[in-house]
Parts: sequence; structure tokens; C-alpha cells
Amino acid sequence: MLGKWSDNPVHEAAAINPLRFPDPAEAGAATLSPLANVTRQTAYKQWLSGRFCSIVETAQTLAPYGMGKIFLHIVEPGPGIGDSGIAMAGFGMADIRNRILCALPQNSLSALIPHLKQVELSSRKVLVQSNEPPLHAYFIESGLASMIAMSADGESVEVGHIGFEGMSAAHLVLGTDITPNRTFVQVAGHGYALPVDCLRKLAEDDAMLLEVLLRYNHYAALQLANSALANARYSINERLSRWLLMVHDRLLCDDLPLTHEFLALMLGVRRSGITNELHVLEGIHAIRATRGNVRILDREKLERIAAGSYGTLEVIYDDLFRKPLNGISRSR
Repeated sequence: MLGKWSDNPVHEAAAINPLRFPDPAEAGAATLSPLANVTRQTAYKQWLSGRFCSIVETAQTLAPYGMGKIFLHIVEPGPGIGDSGIAMAGFGMADIRNRILCALPQNSLSALIPHLKQVELSSRKVLVQSNEPPLHAYFIESGLASMIAMSADGESVEVGHIGFEGMSAAHLVLGTDITPNRTFVQVAGHGYALPVDCLRKLAEDDAMLLEVLLRYNHYAALQLANSALANARYSINERLSRWLLMVHDRLLCDDLPLTHEFLALMLGVRRSGITNELHVLEGIHAIRATRGNVRILDREKLERIAAGSYGTLEVIYDDLFRKPLNGISRSR
């Protein structure tokens, strides 16, 4: 355990069930502060707001979704890529799966590769902090990141998620340094980190790279619009099915490491509502939900339930990101 515990007589009970938001090993000095009589979901909201970097539960909260003391591990992260990911071995063009990078013509990608650093992306790692300029943009190769919108009074909901089809900090291409939205890794994986200054310089010099990045921003705006439509016009059951399909698309595996609490926060509904709808989907053998995992059993059933809330955007993405978009980049 890094850092130090607060002077609290029940601190020994903590560390029984650590929830890492993100890995404390990536942080510097730390303290432990108790937050009594709150639910896990409330603690998650506190974390999403950026107040705390990680959560450690005491034995009192091991009862399913009960009340009790929750300790918030307050961390002061260090600067640079060290707090963003663990460097991985070298790579070449043949290793790249990210669809933004794959859509680039060969000379654009060749100019980009020397500046990319392959990194592990641990669960709950913050890629973009609300209202803070990021140091790196991340092109995700595996795993899943969520973009969260937050209100002034602490309410939050997912407004987009990113897998191997996308990147974090896409707003940088639009000429702005900060965004009120927060992006963090929801399912661990790996990706490529690119310094922000380098991204802007390369996009300034290469019109084809800029075009691809602007296309992704267009797609992200459409994803947000599609989510707003789903939230306003579709039932929880339809929205949950849509969300599971979108995660399934990005993780490319049938086992989705998702908790009920996180599903509730991502969809902006009560946890009890998510639990009921998961039971419905289990009843028709579309999924099997266990603690911390949802297994997709019948994707076609989920597509039928999601109806018009899913599918259109996925076709648009395929049209936007053919591989490659052009045989040669156009200088500006």
C-alpha cells in the first residue's frame, strides 16, 4: 500500500475489497478518508466527479449494495505519461488495430508512428480530466473508455464510449484545450499515447490526418445525438440492449466485465431498474449476468430489442472510416 492511512480506528477493515480507480501504484502520496453511510453508487458518483482517485470499501459494505463506511483513497497523481499508462514493447504498422489509425494512408501513418507510445490502460484510469488540458491523446487498441458529462450538482451520465474505433481528447482537433466532460477507462486494455503538441503539429501539416480526425469528431457528435434520442424515446430495456451491443462491438468478446452499479450510472437510471431489466434479458436467454460480468448469449435478440436505437450509427461509422480513406496524404 502506497501512502499512509488516516488515523481512523477502523482502517484495518479496509483493503478487504479494494476497488481501484485507478491503480494506486500509479500515484504518489496518498491518504485515506472515510465517507460514512453512503451507497456504492454515491461513491462512484464522487469518483466520476474527479474528487477522488480511488475507493476502498470496508467490511461493512461487503453485504450486497448495503450501507456502511466507504474509504476514499485521495491521490495526488504525478505528471506525464507515467500516470497514464505503462509503456509497452515496440510495434509496427501490422500491429495496429485502431480504426482511426488504420484509415490513414501509409505515409500519414508512417509520420505518426515514431511519436506514438504503446501503453497499458488500466481500469478507471482518467484519460481526460474535466476542465483540464490533457497531455496526451490516446488511440485505443483494446478495452473500453467512457466519456461522462457531469452537472454542477454532481449528477453524471455517459455521453459516449470509445473502443478500438476511436480516440480520447478528440476535442483538441477543434481548437479547444479543455472540455467539461471526463473520459476514463472502463474496461482495461492498451493503446497508443500521442503528445498533444505533436498531434496538433502533425494535423496542421497533413490534411489527410486532419480530415480523419474531423470525421471522428463528427461521429462522436452523432453518437451523442443518438444517445440523446435513445434516452428520450426508448425504454430502459431498449437502451440497455443498445448499450450492451455497443460494448460488445468494441470489446469483441462475449464476456463484458460490467457491474450493475456502473450500468446504472452509464445509463442514468436507478440500480434497481438495471437489475430488473437484466433479469428480463436473462429470462429470454439473451444474456447471463453474474457478479461483475454480463455474458452475451444471443446478440440477435438484443438487436431486436434495441430496435431503431442501434444500427444506424454503426453503418455511418463504416462509411466514414474505410481502410484506408485515400492512397496518399495531401499536404496543406
